[in-house]
Amino acid sequence: MTRHAPSSSDDGDWAIVSARQPCTVCGSAEGCRVGYDKEFACCSRRPSQWPVTTGGWIHRLEAIEVEVSRVA
Repeated sequence: MTRHAPSSSDDGDWAIVSARQPCTVCGSAEGCRVGYDKEFACCSRRPSQWPVTTGGWIHRLEAIEVEVSRVA
Protein backbone atom coordinates (compact mmCIF):
# COMPACT_ATOMS: atom_id res chain seq x y z
CA MET A 1 0.00 0.00 0.00
CA THR A 2 1.37 3.39 -0.98
CA ARG A 3 0.82 6.39 1.26
CA HIS A 4 1.07 9.94 0.07
CA ALA A 5 2.29 12.70 2.33
CA PRO A 6 -0.14 15.54 2.95
CA SER A 7 0.26 18.51 0.64
CA SER A 8 2.37 21.36 1.87
CA SER A 9 3.42 24.76 0.65
CA ASP A 10 6.54 23.06 -0.73
CA ASP A 11 4.37 21.34 -3.36
CA GLY A 12 4.10 24.62 -5.25
CA ASP A 13 3.11 28.19 -4.86
CA TRP A 14 -0.68 27.85 -4.80
CA ALA A 15 -2.85 30.40 -2.99
CA ILE A 16 -6.42 29.60 -1.98
CA VAL A 17 -8.95 32.05 -3.42
CA SER A 18 -10.97 34.33 -1.15
CA ALA A 19 -13.65 37.01 -1.29
CA ARG A 20 -10.89 39.60 -1.75
CA GLN A 21 -9.18 37.55 -4.46
CA PRO A 22 -11.76 35.30 -6.17
CA CYS A 23 -11.00 32.62 -8.73
CA THR A 24 -9.91 34.14 -12.01
CA VAL A 25 -11.70 31.38 -13.93
CA CYS A 26 -15.13 31.08 -12.28
CA GLY A 27 -15.27 34.04 -9.88
CA SER A 28 -15.85 31.88 -6.79
CA ALA A 29 -14.46 32.88 -3.40
CA GLU A 30 -13.85 29.28 -2.30
CA GLY A 31 -12.66 25.90 -3.51
CA CYS A 32 -10.17 27.12 -6.13
CA ARG A 33 -6.47 28.03 -6.13
CA VAL A 34 -4.19 30.33 -8.09
CA GLY A 35 -0.51 29.64 -8.43
CA TYR A 36 2.88 29.96 -9.96
CA ASP A 37 3.01 33.76 -10.19
CA LYS A 38 -0.68 33.83 -11.14
CA GLU A 39 0.02 32.04 -14.42
CA PHE A 40 -2.24 29.10 -13.58
CA ALA A 41 -5.47 28.47 -11.72
CA CYS A 42 -6.93 25.26 -10.37
CA CYS A 43 -10.67 25.79 -10.68
CA SER A 44 -13.02 23.39 -8.92
CA ARG A 45 -16.01 24.38 -11.07
CA ARG A 46 -15.04 24.99 -14.70
CA PRO A 47 -13.58 21.99 -16.58
CA SER A 48 -10.54 22.18 -18.85
CA GLN A 49 -8.48 19.65 -20.75
CA TRP A 50 -6.18 19.28 -17.71
CA PRO A 51 -7.99 17.53 -14.81
CA VAL A 52 -6.24 17.32 -11.44
CA THR A 53 -6.34 13.97 -9.65
CA THR A 54 -7.14 15.69 -6.33
CA GLY A 55 -10.05 17.60 -7.85
CA GLY A 56 -10.51 20.58 -10.14
CA TRP A 57 -8.99 21.51 -13.47
CA ILE A 58 -5.86 23.47 -14.38
CA HIS A 59 -6.31 26.60 -16.48
CA ARG A 60 -3.50 28.68 -17.95
CA LEU A 61 -4.55 32.23 -17.12
CA GLU A 62 -2.78 33.79 -20.11
CA ALA A 63 -4.99 31.69 -22.40
CA ILE A 64 -8.11 32.91 -20.58
CA GLU A 65 -7.05 36.55 -20.98
CA VAL A 66 -6.53 36.06 -24.74
CA GLU A 67 -9.93 34.34 -25.03
CA VAL A 68 -11.68 37.17 -23.14
CA SER A 69 -10.02 39.85 -25.29
CA ARG A 70 -11.25 38.11 -28.48
CA VAL A 71 -14.84 38.18 -27.21
CA ALA A 72 -14.69 41.88 -26.21
